[in-house]
Amino acid sequence: MKRNRKLLLLWALLVFAVLLTIIWEVVPLPDASRRLAAIPEHGPGFASRELPLSDLERDSLGKATALKRLVISDPGVPIILSIIDGTHNRHAVHDPVYCFVGEGWNIVEEKDIEIPSGHARYLLLERNGENCEAVYWFDDNDRRFTDPTDYWMQATLRRLSFGQSGEEPILVLMRSIPGQATNWQNLPYLINHLNLN
Repeated sequence: MKRNRKLLLLWALLVFAVLLTIIWEVVPLPDASRRLAAIPEHGPGFASRELPLSDLERDSLGKATALKRLVISDPGVPIILSIIDGTHNRHAVHDPVYCFVGEGWNIVEEKDIEIPSGHARYLLLERNGENCEAVYWFDDNDRRFTDPTDYWMQATLRRLSFGQSGEEPILVLMRSIPGQATNWQNLPYLINHLNLN
């Protein structure tokens, strides 16, 4: 009798899991596409232009939505801005450190820096004698944080609650052109004028 109950319970759990999976596929989650579309191409103290995604980037993003721009702010220092909304492919959003290391960059320095509504992670990278700087954070339209585990937990809770637990966190990554120094002192100003808050 106990064996039959266990078997019945296992079947019930399996049916529940299958139904939940079907519901997740059918019920669309609101994404962050409006937030990405609201980012201006130019404004006070900066101008930008779209950059094409590489084939590798398109393949790894899958159904995720992404924005990639070359941003030039005063005093004319270019940075590459990448923003990923993983609503439709959560696996496309991950710790940027893995990408940099996978591209052959060595981490020379890594530290948290304060930005409006939270903090970002600063990276100084080196590859073949050339330096590159990067700053990244996850943004849920309420706070900014750097821990990928927080992102995964929040994104999972959002899926389990069918989007009722809050906004989809996006990954914001800014990096310098390799070999060029960047003035990150302008970061709060740039965050404000790019509507990243």
